[in-house]
Amino acid sequence: MIRGSRRTAVYICTDPGVPVLGSKGSSAHVRAVLTELLARFDDVHLITCRLGGRPSGSLSRLVVHELGRPAGEVSRRERDLVALDGEVVRILRQIDAGGSTPDVVYQRYSLWSCDPMELASSRRWPAVLEINAPLIDEQVRHRQLVDRPTATERSVRAIRGATFAFGVSGAVADWASHLAGLPVPVVANGVDPARFTPVSASMSAWRGDVPTIGFVGTFKPWHDLDTVIEAGAALARDQSTRTARLLLIGDGPELARVRRRVGDLGLESTTEVTGAVGGDQIPDLLARVDIALAPYAANAQYFSPLKVFEYLAAGAAVVASGIEGLGADLVDGHEAVLVEPGDRSAFVAAVRRLCADRELTRSLGRTGRAAACARFGWDRAVDTILRGTEAVTVA
Repeated sequence: MIRGSRRTAVYICTDPGVPVLGSKGSSAHVRAVLTELLARFDDVHLITCRLGGRPSGSLSRLVVHELGRPAGEVSRRERDLVALDGEVVRILRQIDAGGSTPDVVYQRYSLWSCDPMELASSRRWPAVLEINAPLIDEQVRHRQLVDRPTATERSVRAIRGATFAFGVSGAVADWASHLAGLPVPVVANGVDPARFTPVSASMSAWRGDVPTIGFVGTFKPWHDLDTVIEAGAALARDQSTRTARLLLIGDGPELARVRRRVGDLGLESTTEVTGAVGGDQIPDLLARVDIALAPYAANAQYFSPLKVFEYLAAGAAVVASGIEGLGADLVDGHEAVLVEPGDRSAFVAAVRRLCADRELTRSLGRTGRAAACARFGWDRAVDTILRGTEAVTVA
């Protein structure tokens, strides 16, 4: 296939719950992949139904095609999202007709969308489908899904239409493989270590006068923020350790309840809850954190949490639930402390142990940072993804 001299990538996200320039973890994920695409291609088109701001910095080079967001009752929104695929296809054809035949079409899996992958397949454009979660199951469990048969059918078509469909964790890949009846590999999420300033290798004290325990994320039930707060309360009750500070970074449906819980436990003087922050503020906030937490419930097995990779890059010691993706990626006790998902007492005990051992905390921070730099860079992840399309790129 003969392509133009300028290399072109098209990134598609038609999930109305993902504002590209927003503060969600999914938003940070989209921006990270876009940044890597901009480093590799002359022109990068973004097709989205929710931009959420004005692109700046390196993202200002994006050619943005913003679609409308469906509104109204659930069944109508579902039909409108199916119809939205037609607009995406129209834009793809317009890009091609303008002399910029896509060298890759990269889509974040969204319910109701399959036409872009099928168009790319018919035109022999390399097409990537990034699957971040079992969205059909999520929609049923946490929201509403009226037309499940159509959602399933179009998800199967999207996976089968892609040149390279992959899951961000083993559980996600297994779900997609079972759904579509074909093998789906894993490419884990990543981080840009250059965004974060690690702790000095010679530093032996806390980053402040007492240890700071931090959490970053959207405050949703599966993040198990009660465990984070319980860790703070346990330290406050423990006379053998100095009082630790809690730094809770983010916003979401659990925010008001978290604030109330902090107040009920008398932790206001040692707890800071930031509320919503921009992605560019995360590195400076994590620079204050000694021990970073990522608890998950026992049934939260399909995540590949961005926050953990950011914690590692920032040089914080990580205590995390050993969900499937993390347990395979990190060396327990060397790069992070991993505990059984849902085991609150073990999680709190691990935090207390680190607060009592600065040298262990610093050692975990250094080895975690080294792991982020060596194995978890977004550049490596995107290179792996693009290599998955090479078989047709040279056709």
